[in-house]
Amino acid sequence: MKISIPIVISLSIICSCNNTSDKHEKRNINGNRDSIQLSVKFNSNISEDPVNLLYLDELNDNKTIEFNKTDTFPVTANFVSTTPIFFLDWSLNQNYYLLYPREKVVIRPSNDSLQFLRLNSSMPNRSDELSFFEKLGNHDISFYFNHSSYNIYSKARPNKGDLLMSRLKNKKLQNPANAIAKTDSFYKSRKEFLLDYKKNYKISDTFFQIIEKYIKYDYLADILETLNNADSSLYNRKDLSDSAFSIKDFNCDSCLFIPTYKSALIAYSNFLMKQNNILNFSDSFNLISEFFKNNSREFLLFSILKKQINKQSKVDNTLYLTFKKINSNKTYEIYLEENISYLNNVEQSEISASTIVRDKAGNEYSFQDILEKQKNKVVLIDFWASWCKPCIYELPFSNKLNKKFSKNDVVFIYLSMDKNISDWKASGKDIQSEEENYILLNTFDSPLAKKMKITGIPRYIVIDKQSAIISSDAPRPSDISLYDLIYKLVRK
Repeated sequence: MKISIPIVISLSIICSCNNTSDKHEKRNINGNRDSIQLSVKFNSNISEDPVNLLYLDELNDNKTIEFNKTDTFPVTANFVSTTPIFFLDWSLNQNYYLLYPREKVVIRPSNDSLQFLRLNSSMPNRSDELSFFEKLGNHDISFYFNHSSYNIYSKARPNKGDLLMSRLKNKKLQNPANAIAKTDSFYKSRKEFLLDYKKNYKISDTFFQIIEKYIKYDYLADILETLNNADSSLYNRKDLSDSAFSIKDFNCDSCLFIPTYKSALIAYSNFLMKQNNILNFSDSFNLISEFFKNNSREFLLFSILKKQINKQSKVDNTLYLTFKKINSNKTYEIYLEENISYLNNVEQSEISASTIVRDKAGNEYSFQDILEKQKNKVVLIDFWASWCKPCIYELPFSNKLNKKFSKNDVVFIYLSMDKNISDWKASGKDIQSEEENYILLNTFDSPLAKKMKITGIPRYIVIDKQSAIISSDAPRPSDISLYDLIYKLVRK
């Protein structure tokens, strides 16, 4: 496979804490009527944490649902979908569970003696399928331990689980061919594991085929990411991978419910854009229209328009009208219409002026006052709360970034979404930038939160030196790509 000049923007699975008003909300994944029912059975005699599940909705946004321990009766939620859904237990093990439409599942929370969730399904012969990712995670860990020379960048995660977050993220790969070979080796080991699992456990052909694609597209996303981090002059005349891929791999409409397919699909579209030296939204739109088909094309075109919205940019009306003519997904259209209308009618300055924050001394300011102090600086806004475990996990990484860029006109502003001031003050001691630590009054109901559509945290917004929003949903501080983004803005 000979490849010239690649660039990739790869999406990852991200955990977040939702506004409590969203709990147990029914989600329409594909405009359909089949339901997946989840019930959590807590035990009153054992200490158990809440059950927190993450999934990707149709708009490719991460959504979470939290089941809190209230009594011994099951707490139930329904999800409307005609396709299977990958649910991720983000609170403990980062472990996936693949569930089907019309399936009813009772979940037993993890505790001191039970390290993983235990799921009992209404469908027959599902036990081995529901424990698959737990065993795959153990396989992945063993693989990396046995290949310690791989120089893997891996986030620290509690306990075990699927190591999706493990990636070859060397900033500048000096030997990309070697890196690709190692990625190939990991992919082959996973394929062998899946084949052995099918021989030794009871799994359906449907489950096998879905997981086979899940592993394949996770691999392709890794390949593209590795190419993105390599110096193209080192590999533009070499065949880098035994497992070549083509445009046919990225027109799999039946794969859109698989999270790794969406990640690989977006990565490949960006790869093509770089090969064709495409830098603007209009040309990106035209390239996708040419190379991709049907639902995959609609998803990518929607993603381009959504990206404009996330940057608080005015959406190109010509592109939007073109999209409406070829789009068959009403969910995409409703989202775009609502957001375009909102952008056209509300100015950021009005939002900032009407958003009130408070410092620890009890002084109140408009958010506009806070931003005015940071003119000509790169600003990262961190929306967090004391009750949000992922938020607290990210604070040490945020502090390190803050310290690293402290002399480069970069400012970190922390906005707590706590409703209890005492909780905010107690947890805020872990924040290095104490002078830029505020509590957001009205939290999720504040004008700023509504404007930025902040329904889950942690959430990060990056503003450049010209006070323009560069990313309204930036990578987390523990993700090296946030460092890269800030570094580029500092150098401008």
